[in-house]
Order: sequence, then structure tokens, then C-alpha cells
Amino acid sequence: MVGEIVWAWNDLNKTLGVLFGDALDHPNPLLGQVIWTTLTNDQSQRDLLLAVMDWNSKAKPRGQDAVRWVLKQVGELAVYRNDVVHGPAGYSIGIDGVTTRFSNLGNSFKRWVRHHSTEFDLQTIMALLRDDVIKLEKYAAGLHLRGSAVGSRAPRRPKLKLREALRAESPQGTLEKPKVARAKAQRPQRVRSK
Repeated sequence: MVGEIVWAWNDLNKTLGVLFGDALDHPNPLLGQVIWTTLTNDQSQRDLLLAVMDWNSKAKPRGQDAVRWVLKQVGELAVYRNDVVHGPAGYSIGIDGVTTRFSNLGNSFKRWVRHHSTEFDLQTIMALLRDDVIKLEKYAAGLHLRGSAVGSRAPRRPKLKLREALRAESPQGTLEKPKVARAKAQRPQRVRSK
């Protein structure tokens, strides 16, 4: 399933590159792809897409809002994609049998906490992630087609399930480590002498 996630992510990133070319609005459509593929980091590419949308005053605001929504979702899912691609897996043996989890060894503490604070096993997280990435890619492709086809209808925003499932399960609404409110330290009052 890791391969399916990687392929789906690559398709999504390719489609974001097409949207970058749309936002760049250059007479040579290949220029957008040349610039996009020159950057080797997904986050840098997404940042560049945002910058070009800010720069290009001809871009339609409604379309920009939709692309910004996609980029926000991609940014949130990127954490889980990176976990799956870069995090060593292990097995957990319990009453219900053997489940796949992120290993205690080889993972950052932050990644370990994120995934061990949920009841979802790794297979479930990967399946939800894969499905959400595919939905986002289809939506982004629809945004491109809407921009190039006269009178085409705007695609409906997909309902993404991974973050929704994690929010429903966790009292904090996320797999992230809960933030602890810090009490302000009381400064001792200075006594002024008269």
C-alpha cells in the first residue's frame, strides 16, 4: 500500500504542477512544467504555486480559493504521507492479535506519539490517506479542466476521511501531541521604598 500512496501522491503533485502552469499563464505551457520540476521539494513547489497565484492578478478569485483549499489539505496530509514513506513499521501484539504500527525504533518521538495516540492501525491510516490523496488529485484535475473548458462546472470539494476520522477519535481532534497550556509565571512584586 505504500507504493499506492506514493503513486497517488506523485499524481497529485503532477496535477498541482499543471495548476501552477495555469496560474503562471505563460504562452508556452511547458514553461510552468520546467519551473515546477526544477524544484525538488514538494513544499517548495506548493509555496511557489501560492506565490504565483498572489502575483497573477488575472487569476480568478474563486479558482484561487479552491486551489488554496487543496494546498491546505495537501499540507495537512503531507505529515502522514511522510510518516508512511519515511517511518519504519513494526508490529504490536495484543488481545485482538497482531497489528501493524509505527516502530518504537527508528521513528522520531513526535511521529511515534502521533500514531500511538490513536486506535487506528497503520493499514487503516494508509488506506484512508491513499483514498484522500486520490480524491484531492481528481478535484485538482477538475479545477484545471474547469479553467480550460468554457462553461464547465466547478467540481465539488471532496470529503476527506483521514483527518475527519482522527478528529472524531481524538479528544484533541488530531493525532498531534496535545498542547499543554502554560501558566504564566508570577513575577514577584517589587517593593518600592519611599
